[in-house]
Order: sequence, then C-alpha cells, then structure tokens
Amino acid sequence: MLLTEPNVFASERKKYLDSVTNILERDIKFERYRYPNIDRTENQILISEMGKIAQKVCQENNIPFTAVNEIFTDSDRGVKLFSLLKFGSNNSYQDIVPERKSKKEKEKKIVDSFIYKFMSNN
Repeated sequence: MLLTEPNVFASERKKYLDSVTNILERDIKFERYRYPNIDRTENQILISEMGKIAQKVCQENNIPFTAVNEIFTDSDRGVKLFSLLKFGSNNSYQDIVPERKSKKEKEKKIVDSFIYKFMSNN
C-alpha cells in the first residue's frame, strides 16, 4: 500500500536522498578538515577525491551506488557538493566567483564526468 501511493513514494524517496546528501556533505566537510592543504584546483583531483568519498559513504552506510548517482544527476546538488569540497563550508561557489553561465556549465561538466567515472567503476 505504501509504495503504491505515488505521493508517499515521492516523499519517502526525497527524504532518503536528502539523508544521503547530508551524509555526503558531512564526509566532505570531514575530508576538508582532515586534509585542508590538498590542492583541489584541478578538476581531476576533485573528481577522484569525490569518488573516494562517495565510495566510502556507500560502503560504510550500505547505500546503493544508484542513490549517489541520483544525487549527482541533479546538477544543482552536484555543484553544491563539489563546491563544498573545493571551497569549504564557509564559502559558497557564488561567494567566490560571480555566477556566470560558462562557469555553471564548467561545473556541470565536472559533475557529469564524475557521474560517468563513478558509475563505470561500480
């Protein structure tokens, strides 16, 4: 009965993805705290580090890889998580760089390449 009701299913799905996002955010903040001096200016370094964090979160919390993939298919969430990893929790992407269409497209490409790399490894 619970899963047959579309509104209930959508609500539960959103709660689940929000909780997975919160776990990812917590682990990203912890990695930045643990290794504050890592050079995170190159996209490949960011993608690699995010992949390790996502894989660790999935393994430790028994989260399916498809949930992480679903989170990163939402480009706003993906950009937020990558900005958190790159700039930290005190600064947001919008505070550091004025919002420009080309910059948003570049960040989306980073997210897309992460999704491709992450899903092809798992």
